Amino acid sequence: MSARPVEYSEVNELGMLNPPSVPDLASGKQKPPTFDELGGQLETAGANWLFGDGIGKTMVNVGAVVLFPPYAIYLVGNAGLAMFGQEPLYVTDLLPEAPREGYLTVYDAVTSVPGLLTSTVAGEEFRVPKRLQ
Repeated sequence: MSARPVEYSEVNELGMLNPPSVPDLASGKQKPPTFDELGGQLETAGANWLFGDGIGKTMVNVGAVVLFPPYAIYLVGNAGLAMFGQEPLYVTDLLPEAPREGYLTVYDAVTSVPGLLTSTVAGEEFRVPKRLQ
């Protein structure tokens, strides 16, 4: 029995699975995954993270926390929002459309470099982020 494939929408900006929301689990709207489903989802999400832009985004977040420790509060807050089924908040949402697209294009290009290197070394296909497709 194979696990259902992971939809890209179930994977967050770090290439990791979005956790099931607590309210949806409590109300019965969403069923917890079986062990087979979870294993397949974790395998796919891990490969997307390592061979995509997830590893680069993680490196940027860790570097930002080291340079500016209060940034960790922002990251924990976004994790809490995702856990309770809400959309994370991004500072780039405050920018006008043209500057936001320019910033995100550069950010995606920079954060894709580590994943591109690991996928090349491993002989895997690079997992192109949805924004860059």
